[in-house]
Formats: sequence, C-alpha cells, structure tokens
Amino acid sequence: MRKRWTFETSAHAACARGPLRALEEAVALLAPFKHRPKKRPGLDSSELLSMDPETLARASVEGLAEYLNSLLNRAHLAPRSKEIKANLKRLRSKLLDICGELASLDDWSRLHLQSSSEPPFDLELLPPVAGLGRGGFAEGAAQIASRIDSVLLTLPADRGGRQNHDEHFLGTAKTRFVREAFDLFDSYHPRSASSTEGAPFHTFIHRVYEYATGEHDEDRAALSHKIRSLITALHQYQMADERFWAIEMKISGLAIDDPECAKLRGRQREFSKQKQALGSIFVPALGRVEKRQPRKKNRG
Repeated sequence: MRKRWTFETSAHAACARGPLRALEEAVALLAPFKHRPKKRPGLDSSELLSMDPETLARASVEGLAEYLNSLLNRAHLAPRSKEIKANLKRLRSKLLDICGELASLDDWSRLHLQSSSEPPFDLELLPPVAGLGRGGFAEGAAQIASRIDSVLLTLPADRGGRQNHDEHFLGTAKTRFVREAFDLFDSYHPRSASSTEGAPFHTFIHRVYEYATGEHDEDRAALSHKIRSLITALHQYQMADERFWAIEMKISGLAIDDPECAKLRGRQREFSKQKQALGSIFVPALGRVEKRQPRKKNRG
C-alpha cells in the first residue's frame, strides 16, 4: 500500500542542506536589522521586537529555508489530479457497495445484528428489522458518496506536465518561496526589492535557496525568471494589503455605529478586490475558479 500523502513534512526533509556561508550572506543582506512587523488589530509584536535584531533575522532566514525545503518535498511527493480522482472514485464505489449490502440484508441478519450486545453499539447505525430502511451507517455512506460526486465535478483535469495537485491549488513551490522571501525582505527593507540581477533582493533569494538546498548554481536554481515575473505583483499586493489593514486598524478604534465605519469598509473592499485579483498571479487556479463562477443576471 502506498504511503498516505500528508501536508506535513518531516524535520529531516525540511532541514537545510547548504553551506553556513550562504546563510550568513543571506542574513547580512537584512542589515541593519530594523525589522518592521505587520500591524494587525490585537497583534502584540513587542516580544518579537525584544529579541536581538540579528538573532531574529537569522531565525527568520533559517525558517524560510525550512519552508522552501518543505515546499519542494511536497511538490516532489504530492499526488496528481488523476490520482486524487481515482482515489475518490474507488472510495465512492465501495461506499455504494456498503449501502447496497446493508439495504439488502434479510430480517434474520438484521435481527441478529440488532440483538447482539457486544461490542456496545449505536443501534441506529444498523438497518432496522422488518423495514426497508438501511440504517444510519449506510445513510452516512450514501451522503459521503454524494459529496464525492460533487467534489469530482470541481477537480481540475490532469493536463500532464510536472505540476501536481498541491501546486495546482496553492501555486508552485518556487512561487510560494519567492513570495515568502519577498515578505521577509520587505519587512527589513520596505519597497526596495528588485528583480535586477545582483541587487540585494535577487541575491538574498539565491543565498537562501543555496542554504536550503545546497544548490549554488543560479542557472540550475532557475529563480531569476520567477522573480522578474512576480516582482511587480508582489509590490502591488503588499501595498494593497498594507492599506487594507491600515483601514482595519482605524475601524478597530471606532464605535460600531460610527458612520465613518461604512465609508472605511467600502474603501477596504476595493483593496480586498485588488488582493484577490493579484492572488491569481501567484496561484493561477484562483483565476480559473473566478472565471467559472456564474455571472449574475441584471434584473430590470
């Protein structure tokens, strides 16, 4: 039996495999270590800021490297869409077989099942005696089978290539890594990240990648094109996100019935739409889901 795939990654698989020199170079690019945590209502960042600044930067880079290895491990082992569909179809078939077997039980079989005292059991799960019902267990199995039918209609077609189910829904491992690296770098050097080769952000990403994977050849890492394709959207998303939460901070300080709240919520929705639109750049499946949504007909 194939080992069950999970979202979790073992500590061994996530562990950095590259040279400490790459780690030190990546950390140095965050100097002078003036970390600017994100502002959120109710979020207390005082403990974070009380840490030694360079120690915090080092821990953040180490965490980013482990995150990258976790993503790469998931991408390597994750099932394809056709495997997901096959698993669900196989389960549906077995569930429907169970429903049929329980529904067709004769009354003596039903009576024996109902009369047994061991082990303790919820009798409502069993098919009733002298009745046409199939019992709670079969009803539950039928509901799961019906849900599987609905899920199968939403799953994407397997188009071949290298992309697996995990990356289809959440974005590729490198896209998610670049996005996380941008957030970290931007928290130390706001609005300065650039895709220019040799620029601090470009170098930072490659040094973290080298520390995580042990791969020092930038051509083989194949990150430069990814950075160039995402950098504009990353800045735009960061700006929309900052403005969204800045409004939320204002609202948190107002009374619920303050008329200003409605105006602020309206502006906030605009930034939320911007974030949603930009999200499809990082996760293309989101854009495809948006296109599949039925359009509301105008009435009038």
